Amino acid sequence: MTTDRSLLHVLLQNLNCFGMGSVERANCDIKDMLVAWLSDNNTTDWTVGLKFVQFQKNSSYHSGIRRSPFAALFGSDAKVGLTTSALPHDVIHRLQSEDDLLAVITEETTSNEPPAVEPVTAKPPAVEPVTAEPPAVELVTAEPPAVEQVTAEPPAVKPTSPLSVRQKNITSQRKRACEAQLSQTERMVKRSRRIMDRGNIGNNVTIPIPMVDRGRGDPRNIIGMIWILTKMTITRLQ
Repeated sequence: MTTDRSLLHVLLQNLNCFGMGSVERANCDIKDMLVAWLSDNNTTDWTVGLKFVQFQKNSSYHSGIRRSPFAALFGSDAKVGLTTSALPHDVIHRLQSEDDLLAVITEETTSNEPPAVEPVTAKPPAVEPVTAEPPAVELVTAEPPAVEQVTAEPPAVKPTSPLSVRQKNITSQRKRACEAQLSQTERMVKRSRRIMDRGNIGNNVTIPIPMVDRGRGDPRNIIGMIWILTKMTITRLQ
């Protein structure tokens, strides 16, 4: 909620308490990035800074999926500035103002236009007198029909459209991001197995509550009892 372009803290309750911690951690990161943007630009209009913070968050490298969220969604990295454009680097280094950039763009546009075609006037062909001559008679000898050799031609390769290439890149990036998440999950499970011992049914365990999910009067830990051990070594508490 906003009042006179100021931030107000709103208490929200999420029914999924297990996912609330990750949401709060992401909110803290966004808050820190927004405060830094307001300080760098010497302004209090945080609604404008949200767009820049969102783009910076989505275009940053994520260690879990081993790529940026922007690349996982659109199939390519985010393009920012002239360095990611199709202009040559020597041309970019020579640019000093927007007028120089407009001059380069207009020069490329005029160079890509087709040349003008001049009209050509067709002259009538000269007519020469033709004298009729009797047709010559030739002897025709029967020859065996020629056998033509048929060579198999390779199938024509259809040109791939840019849209199909883009869709293929998107599918590949999302597949690799999913594989990276599965790899991260396996590492977390292996690490937890090395640190923590496997419990048995009926054992009591103490589970710490994250600070983002804990109120001022709430206890720091909760006590549970193991009542199910699955084949996936996932423990269910009661």
